[in-house]
Amino acid sequence: MSKLGAYADFPLPEEWAEVLEGIRPASPPSPGRALPSLGHLVDACLDLIDDERNRHLIWGRFGPGLTLQAAGDEFGITRERVRQVVNKVSRTFVRNPQLKLVLDSVFMGLGRDGCVLVDVSGACSGHRPDATPAHLWTFVVNLWEEVQKRKMTSLPVGPDVFLFVPEALPDERRIVRLLAERASFMEEAQLARWLDVPPGALAAMACGWPRVVRVCSGLYGLGTWTLPQVMKAVAEQLAEAGFAEWHFSEIGKATAAFDARLSQTPPRNFAAALSRPDVRELRYFEHAGRDGCWRLGALGDGHANNLEAIRAVLAAAQMPLHWREIQRRLSRQVYDGTVMALLSRETEFISLGRGVFALEGCRDDVSHQPIEAFMQELFVQGGQDWLPADVVLTLAQQRGLDAAEVLSLGRFSLQFRYWKWGTAEALFVTVEEANRRLFRRWFAQRDRRAMPPQAVLLAGLRQAFIAQEREVLKETALLAQEHGAALPQEAADWTHWAMN
Repeated sequence: MSKLGAYADFPLPEEWAEVLEGIRPASPPSPGRALPSLGHLVDACLDLIDDERNRHLIWGRFGPGLTLQAAGDEFGITRERVRQVVNKVSRTFVRNPQLKLVLDSVFMGLGRDGCVLVDVSGACSGHRPDATPAHLWTFVVNLWEEVQKRKMTSLPVGPDVFLFVPEALPDERRIVRLLAERASFMEEAQLARWLDVPPGALAAMACGWPRVVRVCSGLYGLGTWTLPQVMKAVAEQLAEAGFAEWHFSEIGKATAAFDARLSQTPPRNFAAALSRPDVRELRYFEHAGRDGCWRLGALGDGHANNLEAIRAVLAAAQMPLHWREIQRRLSRQVYDGTVMALLSRETEFISLGRGVFALEGCRDDVSHQPIEAFMQELFVQGGQDWLPADVVLTLAQQRGLDAAEVLSLGRFSLQFRYWKWGTAEALFVTVEEANRRLFRRWFAQRDRRAMPPQAVLLAGLRQAFIAQEREVLKETALLAQEHGAALPQEAADWTHWAMN
């Protein structure tokens, strides 16, 4: 993995290869018809015109596609005269049964499937030896439109290859608007149904829409998608294949499979784009909880970032929670340090001590919590460890709760019962055993804690002496000196043995 400043740059996962191959732009379909003898048909049409000037006029009107005014200016006649000549020639074509039969056979055959790609390469004319195959094709199509008085569509899609549709092509703007609003690839059958066209003809028809892109898997996308729209469309294909989360540098490279222009875009541009909440399209995504990783908002918890997710957990709980409990309730993977950093840094959270946090404005409500809510808060504050019942009752009395009512819940005993939050499991242990457990927990984190109560120290030191744990006794004695605290008198002989 290389680094670009503060941004990581990951290579494309090998597992994505099949998905990305499916969204690469597909090659145009092969022409469905070839008309190498098109020049003979043009010559047959021109042979029916006796007047040489009219023959040139008809060619100029239907070949290069001159307007009535342009054709009149070229031959020194009015546009009305041009129109009259065109109408007369059209009647001549219609009245010639043999030519009409040939034209019918050509265009009816082409239009049978709704649309077709026509290859006219190699066509040449005796009357117009300088004419290109494209001009010959244009002449025949325009002439047939004039004879039939019906609009057809002919669009160049390659060298001497034309898309022919025997009617008006569906408006590209409708398709562009639909694909831009969805920002998703569409299946051929779905798009054909929406356009009310035969599915089999859609691949050829799409050649007439420059902004619509057909990919290798048969789906259709938009070549003018914005950067967030391309990322959403590609991410949806990855999610369908089981790759729901991705790093911004990975999705950046993946988008280049569909739009090669994005291959030169630095990964940091994708990171910056995903981090701009003011862009409407970025609502498609949400942070996945890990550095630089994102996912589709529709597949996540609906929160754009970790801060919103943590805020939602506390709002739903309506009570203070330990940061571990907050992390457990999140519907996303968030690192320990990230959770603590957000809770400690953001002013909308307040710390109640011992790793417990609440939303701003909840502090005054703590003393009015029901007993059940207080107990949950209490044991979460305890770090999910065992607590003596007398400690619980003391804290309950400080909150103004009735001690008898707490005891009536049946979860505590003043002498022996301890309860662990999250398991609903009551265990009987002696006070001595509970104190030994508390000492062990304190000793494991001794660098960050004050000295524990005398009873806890005595129980822990006794166990250390019995187990001949000289280092435990020695370090405890040294810590007591640093804190200016006194060890229990009963432990003096044990610590003396450890120090010597």
